Amino acid sequence: MKQAMAAAMMLAAVLAGWTAAGAAGGGAAENAVDPRAWTELDIVPMPKEIRLTDNDLVLDSDKVALVIGADACEQSRIGADWINQRLQAVGGNSVLPVISGGELPADRTAIIIGTVDDNPLIAQAVADKTVNVGEKNPGERGYEIRRSADGKRIYLAGADNIGALYACVTFGELLKSGAGGGSAAWRAAEVRDWPDLVWLEPGTPFAVGNSGMPEVIQLFSSIRNNDNPSPALSEEYQRAIRDYYDRLLRRKFGLLQYYGFYPRGQIFKPLKGLEIVRAGMEYGRARGVEAIIYAEKPYAGLRSLHPEIQRDCPKAVGPHRDNDAWLRCWSLDEITRETARNFAEFIRATGVTQVGMHDTDSGWLTNPANWEDRCDVCRARWGDDYVAATINKHKIYYEEVKKLNPSARLHFT
Repeated sequence: MKQAMAAAMMLAAVLAGWTAAGAAGGGAAENAVDPRAWTELDIVPMPKEIRLTDNDLVLDSDKVALVIGADACEQSRIGADWINQRLQAVGGNSVLPVISGGELPADRTAIIIGTVDDNPLIAQAVADKTVNVGEKNPGERGYEIRRSADGKRIYLAGADNIGALYACVTFGELLKSGAGGGSAAWRAAEVRDWPDLVWLEPGTPFAVGNSGMPEVIQLFSSIRNNDNPSPALSEEYQRAIRDYYDRLLRRKFGLLQYYGFYPRGQIFKPLKGLEIVRAGMEYGRARGVEAIIYAEKPYAGLRSLHPEIQRDCPKAVGPHRDNDAWLRCWSLDEITRETARNFAEFIRATGVTQVGMHDTDSGWLTNPANWEDRCDVCRARWGDDYVAATINKHKIYYEEVKKLNPSARLHFT
């Protein structure tokens, strides 16, 4: 019964999230997707608004160029490279030159990449009302693909940096093999799109071997606790994780969960292997895929590190995946802060950007976090105010994590 109730609540939350996110995105008109797109294109996820214009463009390197701003953001540069990679993947015989400087080439069609902040040609197109993008317009990570009336300019315009990259990714999905001679072509289309769910994960970690990245989990396991990884192993991991992140980018995922990554209360050691893991995370973050660790327990600390603490609050028996029993108490503030600071050092060293705290599962709905089993010290301090006691504990973790990781996002369940 409890499982059915939890499933219903989760489904309701997901549906509410989709509805809210869609409403915030700018409201695609009914039938905004060209019906031909469903049968003639292979784009996942399908853009909210897309219209095939039947004016395809052959992408010859002597006739077409990619144009980015002189101060182009990293994502615009990645996007230009992504288009050239996709050109080769569909059988194109050359890559397009990348012109940096935000000036139109006089002798060729320009594919203009960027935002109003990093490419003056995008800013001008917005001012001329050729393109309609701006801060959170059409939504966070939103973008448009538009073509000028004379056909000489194609705008891949983002509401933000990741939106510009997503425009390039969708443009890449519209590429096709040319009619002959090895040239590839762009399936001409006008597109306006934004993610329904910005922080979308590739499936549940429990369904794929306790990781959101099953293809590289063995390499990850061999790197993460390794203080002397060989150059060959490091290179193999980077190649595998980058390939995996590229696949996530192609489908516009926003999160990759590194399940069970945190050493769960053990004293943090800055191993060399973690530097390799961090480099992979930074590669993903530049492509809009942030690293999240979730189901971390904001407990006070490990019993083995604090033998002086005798009370159980509740009984300190760790889950089967923990290496030691936890001190689970709402009144050991100083020990909790010490543990949280150690956790913050781990986050800073690894480059994790999103952290989910979750201690409510134990005890389920009738006894969340085993609150009913709290010790006499906690009963005297908090009475029956579970909310206040929980906020106090979470606030300690929040403060310590943010001190060392000001841009980290914390999720408390």
